[in-house]
Amino acid sequence: MLGLMLPLLSAAADPARVIVTPKLSWSLLAWGWKDGGKDSTDGKKVVDVDLDGGTDKIRGLVENGHIVVCYFSSGTLEGFRPDCDAGSDGKCRKNAKKWEPLIVGKMQGWDEAWLDITNLEGLKEVMAPRFQRAAQYGCHAVEPDNIDCYDNDDCGKPESAQIAYNKWQAEYAHSLGLAIGQKNAAGLSHHLESSYDFVVNESCDVYEECDKYRNYLDANKAVFSVEYRTDTKHCADLCKCAAAEGIQKKFCEGNEKSSGDCSDDQGCICIHGSWRDCFPSESPLPPTECTSGKYSGSKCEDAAITV
Repeated sequence: MLGLMLPLLSAAADPARVIVTPKLSWSLLAWGWKDGGKDSTDGKKVVDVDLDGGTDKIRGLVENGHIVVCYFSSGTLEGFRPDCDAGSDGKCRKNAKKWEPLIVGKMQGWDEAWLDITNLEGLKEVMAPRFQRAAQYGCHAVEPDNIDCYDNDDCGKPESAQIAYNKWQAEYAHSLGLAIGQKNAAGLSHHLESSYDFVVNESCDVYEECDKYRNYLDANKAVFSVEYRTDTKHCADLCKCAAAEGIQKKFCEGNEKSSGDCSDDQGCICIHGSWRDCFPSESPLPPTECTSGKYSGSKCEDAAITV
């Protein structure tokens, strides 16, 4: 069982971590499909998986030369996670006394609840073990989702609290030798780019906000993006636009009833076909680069840490 002792953040250099650059290919297995991820990992350097999708899967991907990004939500309560283990009533059977005071409202369209970003110490207590698990499982990076409570009416907390929480997540990930991706929250990019290592976005062409991630690309950091439709009002040819924007884009057909803009509970779910990539596969996979030192075996050589 992972302990709750948190390593102190200090002025000392963080452990080395992987570098995620703009031209890397990627595979999405973590989310976006009604019945699970439908994507190929062949020729894809970066693979996005769910944190609790199985340690054997993570180890296998690492051994085959992939950079593994592990997904979880840091802004909402996900009842299925083992650190909550919700019962049929939706209430946590584990750590209930820690989770319940943090809940501030139901997340529209999803079986999740927003967490109180103004309670930073409470969030650290429940979220630090998830980052620790990611490091222990062998993930190279993390993708904490729902980092935009401040911008949602059913959560409604101050932007300053959101920025403080998001920056803590980046600091803590780096202290464990993990890279971290900014998930959506385009309006915060100018606050977060200096702390985060790459972007994972949904529907930036639909919302006409892909340009808000330009600062990441200028800093040689990847922007991975998906669209849940084959074209948008802004862009008739998604791949042509992605090439112009410098974004590693994939898209799907979504479903006939969906607007593709996440405005209904099917809007951010692909239900048929598979992801279509706007970038080529890479064979052989390129070597993994690190912020310092070299990549050896399964990690950057000085990224080992006991958690």
